[in-house]
Amino acid sequence: MMEDVTTWVVTADGRQARVFEERVRGGPLHPLPQYSIEADNQDRPTAHAHRATVHDRAGFGRQGSGDKPLTQIQERRFLTRVAHALDAAASAGLFERLVLLAPARVLGVLRAELDPKTARRIEVDAPRDRSSLAEEVLREALQAARIAH
Repeated sequence: MMEDVTTWVVTADGRQARVFEERVRGGPLHPLPQYSIEADNQDRPTAHAHRATVHDRAGFGRQGSGDKPLTQIQERRFLTRVAHALDAAASAGLFERLVLLAPARVLGVLRAELDPKTARRIEVDAPRDRSSLAEEVLREALQAARIAH
């Protein structure tokens, strides 16, 4: 039996988040490009924020070139923006259920940054990198993730 409930399927990595809408469980996925987000310059930390973040986190120091911590900070800022956008969409009633398909580290940040009210809507959060899958393949990956949960 098909459920008539709106689910947002979000595929994410540290650089982009794509959003699809599933209006009927197991039905087609409709891309929502207006809600997709890509990392940009607003995610780049200032020198002051960089220093503060490095010193606030145990074990998050600068080893070798300074590029790696900058990339991690930039990714976290981007994922925080994604979480806040999902919170706003949930508050606006745009979806009832949420599916997150992303690498494990990305899932960890998103879970930590989502408002608890939004996090309660998560139906499946699967540690898979699905950010670049074609929609048909993504639908198959979604079905597999639901079966696994």
